[in-house]
Amino acid sequence: MEKSPLRNLSGAGIAAAIAFLLYLLTSTIGVRLALSPVPTEGAAARLTVVVRSALLAIGTGATMIFAVVALGLILLTVQQLMSGNHE
Repeated sequence: MEKSPLRNLSGAGIAAAIAFLLYLLTSTIGVRLALSPVPTEGAAARLTVVVRSALLAIGTGATMIFAVVALGLILLTVQQLMSGNHE
């Protein structure tokens, strides 16, 4: 499979778009969870906190993975263009 700068940039664009959509989804979930009441006693309160934390952690982690992939592909393109190794 060829590694052309155009192919790298299109992959970076796709990864950045997915990261942005995941960011919007995660921030919407965070706002919704912040506005909903939390039980104050017992196992339900502990379980609610765990589920809320897990949802936000998974969303944030996925957002960061796609953002780092987009950044890496952009830097790979810059490296290819500077070294002249593009096809």
